[in-house]
Amino acid sequence: NDFSFMSCIRVILELESIFALDLKECFIVNLEFGLNVIPIESVKDILVWLKFHEHNEFRYFPGLQFAKIAGSFSVCGKINRYKTIKAYAKGLEPFGGKLYEDPNTLRIEIQSHQSKFINKLGINTLADLLDTTVYIRLGNVIQREWEKVLLIDKTIPDHNKKIKQYQNVDFWEKCLNEHRNKFSNQKRNYFNLLKNYPKNVHSKIQFLLKTKLETFKEEIENGAISNYVSMEFPQLKNQYCIVTGLQIHNQRPG
Repeated sequence: NDFSFMSCIRVILELESIFALDLKECFIVNLEFGLNVIPIESVKDILVWLKFHEHNEFRYFPGLQFAKIAGSFSVCGKINRYKTIKAYAKGLEPFGGKLYEDPNTLRIEIQSHQSKFINKLGINTLADLLDTTVYIRLGNVIQREWEKVLLIDKTIPDHNKKIKQYQNVDFWEKCLNEHRNKFSNQKRNYFNLLKNYPKNVHSKIQFLLKTKLETFKEEIENGAISNYVSMEFPQLKNQYCIVTGLQIHNQRPG
């Protein structure tokens, strides 16, 4: 099942209640957010066709068979954790040795391990994640980042000479090595050409992301989330550590 806006807010409120947290003191130093979609095309093929995000190459994720990640890499191959985009076959990722998702589930995910990026999203502490507008903002970020993805669409017939050229991986690598502006210009031309093929894979995935986000927005409009936000979880008079069993109600700040 999708872990929706409502699900996330409910969990945060439960954690606040169980551990007597001050959410404004719980600073967020790393964040992952994404959307799951089920494309018509094989998710395995889509991962093969994913080549670049902006000017950064998609590389297979270490330890996962059907996952790619894009970001700026250092000379020694270490990825910059300011912002990365990850795409993987969520339905083929076992949990507890079992598969639970639709086997063709594709997850598009943004990751950051730096507060500088996270704070720009209007997120500083857990308290900010009770604001439903934050989730809309995160969803819009995913859609914008997907627009920057270069996917070599093999479903389009290569009768067009330009399409055949753009379906060649070597062409893009040569453009990038020759001049970054040439890569950007050719990428823009490719996207303009794809408009003649409205059923191209990149556009269809973009539509699925938008549709999923609209589904979550409906939760807000229907008041489902506000019911959880306004809910008061009972605070125990004598709180105990769930691990040691020791009383913690007399704890002092710090």
